[in-house]
Amino acid sequence: MKIIVKLLFLSLLTGNLLFIYSCKKNSADTPDNPPALGVGDEPLPYQNTSWMAKIPDSKYLYEFTIPGTHDAAADLHTSEQGTEKNFVICQDYYMSNQMMIGIRWFDVRLHYSDGTLTAHHAQYYLHKNFNDLLTAGLDFLAQYPTETMIYMIKQEDSDASQDDFTQAVYNYLVGRSSDLSLFYLGHDMPTLGQVRGKLVVMTREGCTSAYENKRGMFLTWDDNTKGENVDNCDYPLWVQDHYKCLTVPYSEKIDEIEQGIIYANTAHNNRLYINFTSCEKDLDHYLTTIAENINPPIENYLNAHPDWNSCGVIMVNFAGGADDSKKATTRSIVPEFVQVIIDHNNFIQ
Repeated sequence: MKIIVKLLFLSLLTGNLLFIYSCKKNSADTPDNPPALGVGDEPLPYQNTSWMAKIPDSKYLYEFTIPGTHDAAADLHTSEQGTEKNFVICQDYYMSNQMMIGIRWFDVRLHYSDGTLTAHHAQYYLHKNFNDLLTAGLDFLAQYPTETMIYMIKQEDSDASQDDFTQAVYNYLVGRSSDLSLFYLGHDMPTLGQVRGKLVVMTREGCTSAYENKRGMFLTWDDNTKGENVDNCDYPLWVQDHYKCLTVPYSEKIDEIEQGIIYANTAHNNRLYINFTSCEKDLDHYLTTIAENINPPIENYLNAHPDWNSCGVIMVNFAGGADDSKKATTRSIVPEFVQVIIDHNNFIQ
């Protein structure tokens, strides 16, 4: 979510302006020992650790249905945003546990400063760096080598040149795998067989000069798109990322998501479909409230079409639901949503 929340209240009784400042964190606040990912979460509603094992090696990533998370690192436990969590937090679970639930596509937002990459949601520092996110993916793949992880990386709240940002990403990768064998850095759309056990690197920086140097897959699309075909480097895209929903009824956003699912199933044309269920509204609509209005009807729509097996990449908020009661058995926002997305695949027996 690209929201930058600034709370400004006008006191009509006194005529005074009351400002409530954000608890913004800076990259300089990076702890010496960042909290371990996957520790201290609520119980998982289910696990899907090896569901890709039932997808044929020959399938390209655009040929089946993949659940993803929007702003994957903006999780409940490490944000430390206090009361502003209602406008910053997009996921309850750490990325490592999102993987356990079955998420395989991750919207990764990184702030660049002097070669250092830290996780951000807009201007909000999320108390983890790129190495923490890489650790989550690489540790999971070491244990479950039939799977792949796709990190779709975007520069957030920094203005480094595209080449400098892409180089910084590359430097982190080399630091984790000197021969880069743990990563897929090709430009072409891979088959699942080509990337099992590997982390696929995508960069939302467009086709820069780094593109010629095998630094991963590159992709870009128009801001706030309601759904568009994109001629993108070496492979075609369709993207729906309509996130500015201040005056947009939920029904319009839901229709756009459903249209993307239809396109992915009926007008595929070897195109990668990326379909965001996330959006932002005014301060009366917390991110949990928005997900409560969008996730259930999309889940119902998928359930109404159980034979659709190529639904593209569906990016969700609150994968596995949200804990709004602190009772281990209670989770809101249709926790089974990710399971329903995974089940829309034609698995081999």
